[in-house]
Amino acid sequence: MFRMLFDLWKSHQAVQEMMTAFVEMLKMDREMFLLVLDVLKGRVQRVDTQADVYRRDIAINRKERAIRKDVVEYLSLHPGGDMPACLVLMSIVKDAERVGDYSKNLLEVAQYLETPLSELRYQEQVAEVADHVVKVVDDAINAYRESDSELAREVVQDEAAMTRRCDALIEQVARSDMSANEAVCTAMLFRFLKRIEAHVSNIASSLVLPVHRLDGRLSYKKKQDDEKEQGAES
Repeated sequence: MFRMLFDLWKSHQAVQEMMTAFVEMLKMDREMFLLVLDVLKGRVQRVDTQADVYRRDIAINRKERAIRKDVVEYLSLHPGGDMPACLVLMSIVKDAERVGDYSKNLLEVAQYLETPLSELRYQEQVAEVADHVVKVVDDAINAYRESDSELAREVVQDEAAMTRRCDALIEQVARSDMSANEAVCTAMLFRFLKRIEAHVSNIASSLVLPVHRLDGRLSYKKKQDDEKEQGAES
């Protein structure tokens, strides 16, 4: 799927423009998430960034609709166009839109908190996880921009480790003696950060897995590679 996608990208101007727009959408996600991260780290107040975050969320939603519209128009004008690659793009733009939604949800959690973010018991862990998510988003952007299938593979592989870490932290919070408000909000922070990485992983999976296996684990790809090697030896 990776080679087919980028061969098509380079071979037709309309598809190249759609893929470029998608990378721009990922960058918009990144900038929006960085604004929320400043709030989570206590650098700025939620009220000072809320309007900007909501404006960016609307812009991301519009970008998603524009790309979907372009895909439909492309397939209408080019009946022989590559359907699998277009299906991939229709799928991953939804994941990119969900990244924006979860960034907005993180900001809303800050509104529910009765404790200042800087005084959260798990503030350090929240900041560490959030910083890691920024790196993963950067890697996904670079994977698309540079046609780097190995970097995309690393993003997909990282998601399982992040899921385990966030689940363990959520369990710790659930068993703690924190107030109900702090415990619920902290658990939500970890949950939403985990979901952002999951959607970024889904996007990266489009570069290393076939269409019907999007959002899947690389164990499927490894099994395929092993079977090919066995076939070559026999």
